[in-house]
Amino acid sequence: MNVYTFMEININSQVEELRLYFNEKGAEISVERSSKGLEDDLHKIIGVCDATFNSADVQEHEVESSLNSIVSVLMVMPVSEKTESLIVAFCEKLSKAPQSRNLGTVALRVLNVLFHALPENLGMRYHIYYTMIQVSGQIGQVALVFRGVDDLKNTLRSAHPPPSTEQMQQLLRLLHQTLLANNMGLSESYPVRFLEGERIHDLLTIFVGEKLPGYLQFYSSYKEYISSIGLDHEANIRKMRLLTFLQLAEETPEMTFAYLQAQLQLKPEQVEPFIIEALKTKLVVARMDQSQKKVNVTTVAQRTFGRAQWESLRDTILTWKSNLAVVKESMRTIMTAQIP
Repeated sequence: MNVYTFMEININSQVEELRLYFNEKGAEISVERSSKGLEDDLHKIIGVCDATFNSADVQEHEVESSLNSIVSVLMVMPVSEKTESLIVAFCEKLSKAPQSRNLGTVALRVLNVLFHALPENLGMRYHIYYTMIQVSGQIGQVALVFRGVDDLKNTLRSAHPPPSTEQMQQLLRLLHQTLLANNMGLSESYPVRFLEGERIHDLLTIFVGEKLPGYLQFYSSYKEYISSIGLDHEANIRKMRLLTFLQLAEETPEMTFAYLQAQLQLKPEQVEPFIIEALKTKLVVARMDQSQKKVNVTTVAQRTFGRAQWESLRDTILTWKSNLAVVKESMRTIMTAQIP
């Protein structure tokens, strides 16, 4: 079996070698060059570059060599309108590598080569960075890519065009999901801290820890902003009422209807239906006393679960452990006393 190493050769010759290589590996690609030019050649090659991912007879270093050969073509070909679509397609293929023979490390190395080979001001490097986070997260090596907020800002600062708001939201969402593996709370995670000073961060802080009046005050100042980011004000109020109810239930297990009416800014006839809907979420277990117009909370889900909650849980477990030790010792004493 021939092992292709893809030495530095003429770009046209390299494209021909790649076509021949993947054709021999069983991929549906012709060995003949495309009449439409280099970009179409590369489009077709990228389309089948995963043909060797699941082939047991193709060693990892050979897979990596073939992928790096594609990188070398991307590096030298002129940047055009189609370049971004080629990079996106290549990244999509590499994002699936960890699911095939554990090729995540190979894919991450290839992405790293491509990312640092392209000019720093090339906006399409965003797609490569995003995929690097994806792949590194799948193999538990995100620290190799993401080193903190300042590093992220520096990485994307010179990009032209810069990432759009939607792209940044997608990246930060991905980072949050990945960093949760490190037991970091939402408000403490790097992606959220990255947004400090922005209105979206203020809004997130309200939803994480404040009550309904805090949201209404924010809305009165930034009505247009809420609409501009696609949020429904009425839906936000419903969510904040539920979150406020959970927090109130933690603080005061027994609450009157009048108290809830004032805290949640409800009409008298809306209190009972609200409580019923809240109970349906199963976030709270309570008994409603209609005659006394009270609600008695038995259990409630923690609205947030940060360091304080972990410490409380630790203390509870240690108390249980201590109590069980006392019970065990008491049982041992009883058993010993019964022996004649």
